[in-house]
Amino acid sequence: MNAQAIGSLAHAGGLQVGSYKGPLKESAAASPGSRDPVSGLHSLVIRRIISAVAAKRRRPSLTTPCNQLALALVSRIEDRIDAVLQVNRDGIVVKCSQREARNRLREIEPGVPEKEHPRFLKLLREARGHPISANNRSTWNHLLTEFILITDPTLERTPELKKVKSAKGRKYLMTDEARFRSKLLNLFNKVLKNLLG
Repeated sequence: MNAQAIGSLAHAGGLQVGSYKGPLKESAAASPGSRDPVSGLHSLVIRRIISAVAAKRRRPSLTTPCNQLALALVSRIEDRIDAVLQVNRDGIVVKCSQREARNRLREIEPGVPEKEHPRFLKLLREARGHPISANNRSTWNHLLTEFILITDPTLERTPELKKVKSAKGRKYLMTDEARFRSKLLNLFNKVLKNLLG
């Protein structure tokens, strides 16, 4: 099936396959190395929608805020992999050195504290080694959670997650950060299960 047929099916089903329009504050101009907003997750979801339509089953929605947020976060992680961990030298794409990666990360994600750079680079390397798929759903659940905790711990860029943070949960066994991490893991598990099957 070609891209035009996929677009026609998505349009006929009333789906929006554009980029996330929610409160995630990032512009293409503000992020060097940014690319087309269609990620690997977008492709997988569209394939799942097409197979669901063909089999007359319930298909995942691209219009819910959590699904759109997950799509935007996956696109952003994939963009950071390309922009931070790789460099184009004389037309050949090669891996960056540790120093180059840190410098590029400092440029591209100025809001990430210096002490979080090793954790962020580890996240990007893990994402590069595990492309998004239904088989890697638990890995990406962890990656999305860590990405939020590293890049937006105060939820200024993603205010819709404040509901998740303020939801009631166990109070005695966990610290606030551990409780929030657990809630994010639960949220992204449900979202990725919905999107990837």
